[in-house]
Amino acid sequence: MKGRKLATRKTSRVRPTAEKVRQSLFNVLGDWIEDKEVLDLFAGFGTLGLEALSRGAAEAVFVENHLPAARLIVANLRDLGIGNRGRVITLTWETALRILGRSGRVFDLILADPPYSYLEPEESVRPDFGQKLLFLADRYSILSQEGIVVIEHFSGRHLVPCPGWRMSRRIKHGQTALTVFIRGNE
Repeated sequence: MKGRKLATRKTSRVRPTAEKVRQSLFNVLGDWIEDKEVLDLFAGFGTLGLEALSRGAAEAVFVENHLPAARLIVANLRDLGIGNRGRVITLTWETALRILGRSGRVFDLILADPPYSYLEPEESVRPDFGQKLLFLADRYSILSQEGIVVIEHFSGRHLVPCPGWRMSRRIKHGQTALTVFIRGNE
C-alpha cells in the first residue's frame, strides 16, 4: 500500500507518528512482521497498525477511545481494501487489554503511542506507563512468548522495563524515540 494517502483530520488530541519514525521502526522489524498479529494502542489515525498491515501483518487491532479518530481508522481500512484484516476498539487502553486478554487474544507485536503526558518524569504521581503496559501484557497474557512491545515517547525520557523484560533497542529521531522491549533478563 506504499504511497497511499490516509484520511486524517487536524486535531490537537491526536499526534500521528512521523513517517521517518515509522520507516525506522519497520525497517528494524523487517520481514519479521509478516503474518504477525498486531495490537496498536492509542492508535490515533492508525498509522502504525496500517503500516504493519501494509508490510504483511496478518491482522491489526486498533485501540482508540477518541471516536472521530476511530472512525477515520475504519474509513482507512475500508478505503485501502483491508477492512477484513483490521478491527477498531473504542475503549481505554487498559479496558481493551483486559477484554482482549479475557477473550484469549494473543498478539506478536504491541505498538503504543500514548500521549506524552502518560510518560511524564518519574517524580510524577502517575505510575510509569511502560512498566504498567509490560505488566498488564503479562497479566492478561495477550503477548506471544516471543512478542515485542514498542513504545513511542519523548526522546528525553528513558523507559525502564519491569522484571522479566529487557530493553532490546532504542531508536531516536529528533524529539521522538521508540523503545523496543522483549521478554528476558539482560
